[in-house]
Amino acid sequence: MNDYSDSGSSDLIDLAVAGVRNHMPGSSVEQRLQAQMRQTWQAMSDEPVVISWPSQLVRSTRRRLVAACSVAAAVLVAPLLIYMIFSSQSVYAQVLAGIRNAHTVYAKGIRVRGGQQINVAEIWYEMGRGVREDLGKNGLRIDDGEFEWRYHPDTNTVIKGPSRDPIGAIAELLDPVKSIDKHDGERIPELDTTLNSVQCRAFAVSPTKGANSRIVVWLDDRNRLVRFEEQLRRDEEGWDLDERIDMRYDQPIAEERFTVSFPAETRVIDRTAPLKRFGLEDAIATAQRLGIVLAVHN
Repeated sequence: MNDYSDSGSSDLIDLAVAGVRNHMPGSSVEQRLQAQMRQTWQAMSDEPVVISWPSQLVRSTRRRLVAACSVAAAVLVAPLLIYMIFSSQSVYAQVLAGIRNAHTVYAKGIRVRGGQQINVAEIWYEMGRGVREDLGKNGLRIDDGEFEWRYHPDTNTVIKGPSRDPIGAIAELLDPVKSIDKHDGERIPELDTTLNSVQCRAFAVSPTKGANSRIVVWLDDRNRLVRFEEQLRRDEEGWDLDERIDMRYDQPIAEERFTVSFPAETRVIDRTAPLKRFGLEDAIATAQRLGIVLAVHN
């Protein structure tokens, strides 16, 4: 006879952990757990038991009782297990995981000054294609995974260099989200809302008790960031918007967003040119120190 008392519960835990590692929604993990528990219970019920002696009857009954209790305990523990595993991940880590698992990401940041909304940045990211970061008056950056182009409008100059992490720009934009993990955040159900046709849960944090500012984030059912706001206290009754970041996932992005094109009179500084002239394969001597490769050429 198979002993389900240990294997059944351990399988359920493994299933929950695997779901979280794959960034599945908590509801989906719970559904998979319920299906696995039904399968385990069915296997226990369908297994034939041959009983020829009273002692065997006692052992068989005891094993089934232990197995049944194990599965029942798993039913009760599963929701708590899911909560503990999800809670062990920082909000910032969950946000970045959602971005890295998305095919496309669009982020837009604004500020409110003098009652007017000012665009701070727009970022388009597509997996395997690259990223475009539009900073308005502060310039433009395009990274296709091989090279990076930074446009500086004040000097009408483009600097071409090696590619960086395409998601790095979004990570920098979302750096304030780390405040949620540094301070005690609270769930605020009354701020739950629908954004981009998706029901979102709200969490808020203030740096100190009674502070005149707070951060509010809205997460979807996959723990992805949909909106981030920094708010300033207006009075005892309400808050005013100071900064906002809106996120959209897996939406089509026009191909021209990633096209490298600048005015003809733009000056291009190619930082990769010296590297092409002095390849490591042509060096007469090389050495590596602190992760940096040093090469000597004639």
